[in-house]
Amino acid sequence: MRARKESLRPGTRIGDYELSARIARGGFGVIWRGHHVETDQRVAVKIIRAEMVTSEEVVLRLEREARAIALTHHPSVVELYDFGKLPDGRPYLVMEHVAGVDLDAYIRSRGALSPAEILSILTPLADALTTVHEQGIIHRDIKGSNVMLSARNGKRRVVLLDFGVAKLLEHGAQPITAPRCTVGTPQCMAPEQILGMPVDARTDVYALGSLTFQMLTGEAPFPGEEVTVTNAHLIADRPRPSARTDITTAYDDIIVRAMHRFPEQRFPTARALLEAFLAATKNSAPSPRRRSQLAVGIYVDVQASPNATDAYDDVMLDDMESIMPQAWDMLRAEGCLLAYENGNSALFARPLADDAMLTRSFERDTLRLAQSLLDQLKQRPDRHPYVVITVHLHLGEIDTAGDTVVGGPLLDLQVWVAPIANQLNADIVVGSAAVVANLDTPVSPLSISPPCYRIQQPSERL
Repeated sequence: MRARKESLRPGTRIGDYELSARIARGGFGVIWRGHHVETDQRVAVKIIRAEMVTSEEVVLRLEREARAIALTHHPSVVELYDFGKLPDGRPYLVMEHVAGVDLDAYIRSRGALSPAEILSILTPLADALTTVHEQGIIHRDIKGSNVMLSARNGKRRVVLLDFGVAKLLEHGAQPITAPRCTVGTPQCMAPEQILGMPVDARTDVYALGSLTFQMLTGEAPFPGEEVTVTNAHLIADRPRPSARTDITTAYDDIIVRAMHRFPEQRFPTARALLEAFLAATKNSAPSPRRRSQLAVGIYVDVQASPNATDAYDDVMLDDMESIMPQAWDMLRAEGCLLAYENGNSALFARPLADDAMLTRSFERDTLRLAQSLLDQLKQRPDRHPYVVITVHLHLGEIDTAGDTVVGGPLLDLQVWVAPIANQLNADIVVGSAAVVANLDTPVSPLSISPPCYRIQQPSERL
């Protein structure tokens, strides 16, 4: 008799972990945010979708991903904590929860990045890939959505995710695709990968070159539909970034070599590509000066209400996924910077004026902005009754380079963001002690950690 498919919802217990909120979905699986029931450590739980559990290939892919991550120990590779199966047979991975924005979304919000900022991303990424390759692992899906920009101890951290289609060249790995079978994402696939031919480290170098082109120009090297993109990788002239944006031609040779049709003509390693990029950058224009400044952090968190009795449905997920773009449009117009985004949550920073006399007035303005943001989001079309929005406010330092947030204590969310949405049934604005100390607005403390205070909206003071 086939086991009944277990319904997953916030509060479901999986081993030593409890699910909190669904944060991503794909064709094969879903990713939940969760925490360890004893230590409260935040985690991400990747689970095969119920209808895919009978697919041997999909199950083997998740097992392969667990093995690939377990073989690699590097600060820029996501950590694996646990692996197991639900009672209905669905396998799952428990990994570190990487709060941040994926590189794809980051580029979409900012456009072309400066060479100096690209170098700050490319350096740890190339180093991580070198470690991965030394373990006999080929990632085969290097792309912006698989690279997270996060923060740790006030510094940017670049993290490589998703080893779901990785190939293990050694360790006696069991093949899970037939010969000449294509796996990967067309936008970043090397010709030999498209043709189903043998792959090696230079296949990932090709994808890294494609990603570097995207960072330099803000565009994919070969735009268009899947068939057009695939053919371009096979036969088109190699793209030159200087033809798409105002940048030195020194980077053209790097991209052309990294994305050469023939593996033997490419950089032999990711580190060799990095060294060539570093040499070109030394001769480019100086990067924006890095500075530290106070800012009000506006963290928008979207979750399911604890009143939701059923598992997430598509209507609820569509509503949740529509909120962050609306929030970003409004806050960007008010001079806020996007620090990072993670599924259904995002951190925005509103730098304070240098004049200390303006600080209190500016914080009050930010409070009004947060309340206005919440009011606007509550009026969105097709609002789902079980979707809850919490706007957290905090005062802290950020490090910026131009208009880009590159670090600072404000990015350490675990210090000041409390898991409120899973306990309350209303959209609210809350503030840390650092914020409410400078406000004359009525507040009420919440019994939760880290400490925070509910800030009453004008309608609540009547």
